[in-house]
Amino acid sequence: MRKTIYTLLTIAMAVCLASCEKAILEEGIGKGKQGKGKMKTISLRINEEITTSETPLFANRTRGAGKKLYGINVFQKKANNSSYTKYAYGLFDDPSKISIVLNENCLYRFECLIVEEGEDGIYLSEDGYMDPFITTSKKPTKVNNSFTKSSSVNFPFPPKGQTTVTGNKQVWCPKLIKQYGTLLDFDPKTVNTVSLKVKRAVFGLHLTIAPPEEGTL
Repeated sequence: MRKTIYTLLTIAMAVCLASCEKAILEEGIGKGKQGKGKMKTISLRINEEITTSETPLFANRTRGAGKKLYGINVFQKKANNSSYTKYAYGLFDDPSKISIVLNENCLYRFECLIVEEGEDGIYLSEDGYMDPFITTSKKPTKVNNSFTKSSSVNFPFPPKGQTTVTGNKQVWCPKLIKQYGTLLDFDPKTVNTVSLKVKRAVFGLHLTIAPPEEGTL
């Protein structure tokens, strides 16, 4: 009789232990899935400021008309975190290729600088484009039309120093157009496209001198 009781108790304890282990295992898997999150490809649409002019802002352009470079920083804020950290950066010349894979459990901040070449163009060295596309690691950046994921390196936007233009010259007032914009707290779960609005950051002054009605100038 005692042997039968011991056998039943042993079976009951084994069943309980198996149930507990299964519950712990399932809980761990659930937490792992929640922490990793679902990854989603997001496209970026840049809404540029539209301006009109009767005369060109820059006359006698020496480079390709209106070539544009798009420098973009992406920052990530994980659940229960109060601040953003570096996530990715990239330099593009084809806006249709600006897309990135994001975690649906996180929020994101985007930062974009567009440079449109005029009489001046951003200096292109053998290693890539110079300021304002020198990274925080002090290196030029090549146009790859893709993002580089990094938690330590990105572009130091908005640019505050001189611009390195054609001929490897550093100038404070380059003859080109810059547009800049940011977007905070983007949630990948809501939409598949980021709409980022940018505004003119550099303005040109065009003066037309008209002679007086009488006499000469």
